[in-house]
Amino acid sequence: MLAGERGQWFDGAKSPYVRQGGIDSSPIATNYRIDIIEQGTFGGGWSIIGGMVGQAAGPDSTIELFGKQIARTHGLKRNAAPRDYSFEFFLVVRPKAAQQGRLIKQWQFSREALSDRPPSDATPGFPGPVDAHLSFDERSKTATVTIAGLVRPFQERVDLSRELP
Repeated sequence: MLAGERGQWFDGAKSPYVRQGGIDSSPIATNYRIDIIEQGTFGGGWSIIGGMVGQAAGPDSTIELFGKQIARTHGLKRNAAPRDYSFEFFLVVRPKAAQQGRLIKQWQFSREALSDRPPSDATPGFPGPVDAHLSFDERSKTATVTIAGLVRPFQERVDLSRELP
């Protein structure tokens, strides 16, 4: 995330596969993402899928919003129960002259914060889609992060005046 790299890792090994395409508001649908899947001998483990879900350009920096879905998997079928999901989002400022970004703000949403409104083809009781949106007001140097798919609406304004030249 901070280094600006994307790809896929499975049980510690990086795959040569890299998704092509653009940024999507869903951490699990965006093509600009990283997939990390760790499975134990009997199938239990973790799946972390996420990537860039929003980007805004300033004159000397880009403002980037990243999100990730974390799912704990169980047993030989490698399934996850509704309680095994959570999401995290990160606001990063990346100076155009540097590859490395700076983490500005982080938000975490446990399973209890996620809405149970699944799409019509999903299993009831599992979290519905979670989407994030980023807007940036250059004049006030303020980023606004909006996250949908939660039990309560979420929107936060972040002052970036100290982070941007």
